Amino acid sequence: MRYKITSYKKNSNIFFSRKFVAFQGQRLLVFTLGVFLIFSSFSMVTFAQETPWHIEMVSHRGYSHYYPDNTLTAFQAAIDAGAKAVELDVRKTSDGAFVIYHDDTVAKLTGKPNDTTGIKKYTLEQVKSFDNGAWFDEKFVGEQIPTLDEALALFEGTDVTIYVELKDVGRSKKFPQDVYWIVKSHGLLNQVVFSSFKYSYLKQIKALNYSQPVMKLTGTASLDLAKRCPADYYGINMAACNPTVVRVYHEAGALVYAYTPQNAVEGMSLQNMGVDGFITDYVSADELVVPTDIPIELIR
Repeated sequence: MRYKITSYKKNSNIFFSRKFVAFQGQRLLVFTLGVFLIFSSFSMVTFAQETPWHIEMVSHRGYSHYYPDNTLTAFQAAIDAGAKAVELDVRKTSDGAFVIYHDDTVAKLTGKPNDTTGIKKYTLEQVKSFDNGAWFDEKFVGEQIPTLDEALALFEGTDVTIYVELKDVGRSKKFPQDVYWIVKSHGLLNQVVFSSFKYSYLKQIKALNYSQPVMKLTGTASLDLAKRCPADYYGINMAACNPTVVRVYHEAGALVYAYTPQNAVEGMSLQNMGVDGFITDYVSADELVVPTDIPIELIR
């Protein structure tokens, strides 16, 4: 009986010592993992800061990080800052004028979040009456929505590439053609890439001038897109971008751009996938800062 009791105590000590060792092992594992993540984060931050960028930066709606997007001020600021390329969005008013505006609705202009009215419901005079700067910052109060002619005039005499996005304006068969002829009237066709999510618009541009470069915009980036919708460029939502997609589109002879990275880690990840350019709110890739809270999935 005494032997059994002694044996039990001995085994009990072994049991508790094993638990202690296991606990210490877990603590060591957690500590090691923590050190690894810290050094991985530091390594990635350092690499991102020192990465030599070799992509084209397209200033999304002008220098839109610092200025109200799609305004003459934002475009001029991008040009003055040395932008190599600028993107802008074209819509049509109810009386047939072509204006630069991105959103589907005028909610940000009216200050009414539930306002679902689009630009196409207003005349040019009414569109010009909107304040397109107050929503961004009070120092831009009075900024107007520019016409396509006004915006294009800023780029005359420059070598800035202009990515002209054709927004879906509904039933307007001649919309792409009309925009094309306006661009031509400014002598800027050689500097313009027409882009759109609506592929029928790009087909109309190619029917006018087969050598005119076009960019098919996509939020999903399916692997068969290059076969279904041949284009010179593909503008891909960065969330759908991966090395396989980039490779397949490159093999189709196209250039691949990603939208819209906002920091150096996102930019570095996309560059490593092989994309040719970014569509972002800045002018220079050096402005893509390293975030203070790097997502773990990016570290991996």
